[in-house]
Amino acid sequence: MDPDKRQDLEQKIQDSKHLVSKAIQDLRDLSKSLNTDNIASIGLIKSIEYELEMISKTGSHQTSLTTEGNITRLNDQKELILFRIIQEVLNNVLKHAEAKNITVQAKYNSQQMELLVIDDGNGFNLHAANEIDHVNGLGIRNMQNRAKLIGADFQIDSKIGEGTKIKLTVPFLN
Repeated sequence: MDPDKRQDLEQKIQDSKHLVSKAIQDLRDLSKSLNTDNIASIGLIKSIEYELEMISKTGSHQTSLTTEGNITRLNDQKELILFRIIQEVLNNVLKHAEAKNITVQAKYNSQQMELLVIDDGNGFNLHAANEIDHVNGLGIRNMQNRAKLIGADFQIDSKIGEGTKIKLTVPFLN
């Protein structure tokens, strides 16, 4: 192939990659804006259920959602923040955990709501992740900060080879 044609082809490939990246980002932005309205109308638990169904449809993960107690709606802002945290957790599982199973449990009692996300993936060293996270400024710290915004407690339990458990506890009286 002559150099001019090769250069044209390489440029077309670069342009195509850029367009695909932009389309993906636009789709994510649209998805986030739609989710905001969706969460307000159908609630946190149904929104999480929908996310898990979408993951399950890929065929790469088995998902489940269980609830205990009487589902109590929080205000729209709290539910949106909780949903964003759960989305981040699920995204991390999909990207890094190499898990086969993802379970979300929502437990309600008169004082609080507890959300657990459990995966059977490869787990990670939390101390090392915090060091990396400190450098990048995102990830775990971002989820912890979001939880603090709504008075929630955010905990991670993970061991290499044993999967990860994320626990969010949200008191009802804030």
